[in-house]
Amino acid sequence: MDERCLAIVTKALEDRPGWPLVICGHSLGAGTGSLLGMRWRGKGLFPGFKVYAYATPPTVDCPHIVKDSLDYITSFQCSDDFVTRWCLGTTLDITKAGHALATADERVVDKLIDVSLYGFETAEGTRDTNGRKTFTGKMESCDDYASQVKPRECVLYR
Repeated sequence: MDERCLAIVTKALEDRPGWPLVICGHSLGAGTGSLLGMRWRGKGLFPGFKVYAYATPPTVDCPHIVKDSLDYITSFQCSDDFVTRWCLGTTLDITKAGHALATADERVVDKLIDVSLYGFETAEGTRDTNGRKTFTGKMESCDDYASQVKPRECVLYR
């Protein structure tokens, strides 16, 4: 991929003298663009180029490489986007949690699902015809629901 992209970009810049090279991508394209930019920077190609990466998945775990890329890669992350925060540690945690839930008592699993979906535990024993736990309708309005759900903190990260 590197050599094919390099040939295309080199030709395009030759046809447009004075134009800067800007690599821009979102999600997988952001990760690809960042890695391509690091590779070309390491080869000394296209001095002064910039990379703008939106919702980049984790691509590099070496602090030295990350520090060296700060002057030419700008990464934009949404604080609630789990893809940008995913890492090997997250994968291991999810795997452990899955194994724990697979062997847990059904009531424990139901309680975790209730808290995840509703922000509180629903009444015991309320099940639909398929045996799935259902919301009992204890609350009469959205205001009742809002009063029982812990609000999420929205934090923007740099």
